[in-house]
Amino acid sequence: MERDSYCGVLLIGDPHVEGRVPGFRKDEYPEVVLEKLHWCLKTAQDQNLLPVILGDLFHVPRAFSQYHTSPHVHSSNNGR
Repeated sequence: MERDSYCGVLLIGDPHVEGRVPGFRKDEYPEVVLEKLHWCLKTAQDQNLLPVILGDLFHVPRAFSQYHTSPHVHSSNNGR
């Protein structure tokens, strides 16, 4: 999709993708968070929006060196 062709942005706040269930959650957190992220990306595609993740994509830091390209990252101000 060309950069000029977006109709707007879809802001996605802090998904914190994690393979384990954090804290005292009773749901199937890994499945739930991925379903929500999938819904966001599908909605962005369907409505011609640029998806922007505003916070932590992963619950714990991940290295992107294994990929050919790096994501565009804007450092947060939370000191991590």
